[in-house]
Formats: sequence, structure tokens, C-alpha cells
Amino acid sequence: MKNLEKQIKLDLSEFHKEKINQIDNFDYSNLVWKLRQENGMSDEHITEGIENLKRYYVVALFDPLNEHAVSELVDPFWHTHILFTKEYISFCSNIFNGYIHHSPLNQQNNKEVSEVSELYNYTIEIYDKIFHHVDENWWPRLNNNSLAVNLVCRHMLQHDSLIKDNALFKTR
Repeated sequence: MKNLEKQIKLDLSEFHKEKINQIDNFDYSNLVWKLRQENGMSDEHITEGIENLKRYYVVALFDPLNEHAVSELVDPFWHTHILFTKEYISFCSNIFNGYIHHSPLNQQNNKEVSEVSELYNYTIEIYDKIFHHVDENWWPRLNNNSLAVNLVCRHMLQHDSLIKDNALFKTR
């Protein structure tokens, strides 16, 4: 797998470097096993998906003052991570000093779909600021005329003061 810190195009504090290292070095082997077993995904697809999940966690870490929406393609990796509750809770505690809550999108609620569309566009904007590249195979852009991707969920705001004090982006 790639070195996550080298992919980031921002000046990083020691605080962020430590957290990125923890994201990068977390043992994702249970995710690999579960994704391979239940979804029949190839090893290459799993590796790329986990890399994109890690980047999503970096977005959440660097921009804890705002909510974000995950792409439909990365969502199965996040959901699989959440299934391993003890590991996921420990991961969140170590990285974010608290649990990263997940909220599925009700596709029938037009107001919520609109909100998550805005969050998704914002997430891609922040992702691009952090990595200077958005892989549209994993993070497709929304089409102005219609939803080019199936929006699925978002994560809730973080509340830990240390994480919020180290935010790299302002509240939008």
C-alpha cells in the first residue's frame, strides 16, 4: 500500500503526521477478509478501496468542523469497517478521540438528498485541497442536471476539542 503521508500536499504538524501514520498502519486485514468473502472483490480492488477509505478518514481528520459525504464506491469499505465494532471503535478513539457516526441517506427525502449532494461536493473540494488529485473512478463528480452517483451516507460532526483545535479548514 502507498504511504499516505506522502500523498498529502499540505504542510503537516506532528499531530497530523502521527494520526496519519495511525490511519495508514491500522490493521485492515479483517476488512480484506470480509470484502473478499462476501463481495468477491479482487485484491487490487480491495487495496484501492482501502486506500480511498484512508483518504476519507484524512478528510474527516483535517476538516472535523464540517460534515462530509462518502462516495458510493468507498461506502462498502466504510460499512465493512464499521461491522468490526470493537476494532472500529478503537480506531475512531485512537484517530479522532471519539466515534465517527454514520448516517445513511433516505433517498426519498429530497431535502436530505440535496444536503448530502452539497456535502459530497464539499468533500471532493476538501479532498482535492489535501491530495491535489481526485480519482473520479472512486470519487465521481455529481452532474449538475442529475445525480451521476448514488449518494449513500454521511458522517456526523466530531466533538473532541483536540481534534477540532487541529482543524485545517474552517466551518463552512
